Amino acid sequence: MLDISSAGHLTAGDDSLSGAVRELKEELNLDVEPEELQFIKTLKRCSKYTSTFINNEFDDLYILRTTKSINDMKYQEEEISEIFFVPYKEFKNMVKNKKEDLLRHEEEFEILFDLFDDEFGN
Repeated sequence: MLDISSAGHLTAGDDSLSGAVRELKEELNLDVEPEELQFIKTLKRCSKYTSTFINNEFDDLYILRTTKSINDMKYQEEEISEIFFVPYKEFKNMVKNKKEDLLRHEEEFEILFDLFDDEFGN
């Protein structure tokens, strides 16, 4: 499946920013300073899987703007099978057309589109 992010769970004592820095290093071999990440929003989610199993979580979203290319990254093969660049307008079309192998993150997509539409065009 295609996904748009580097993500992970926090360990005891972590805050979301240090977790984001750690996950970028682990998953994409990117050395990032905390101040390079732009905090976007916290999403609160509740998923009820069964009457006794309820998953409550907070997802902090960050954006990293970088001049590094795909060739500068080395992905973690245990979690990622491939990385590639998709231009913004093409990505919007993938979402709009509900590309079959794109994992759906509707709330995140809306946030990204609101953030980037002015910059990259509708």
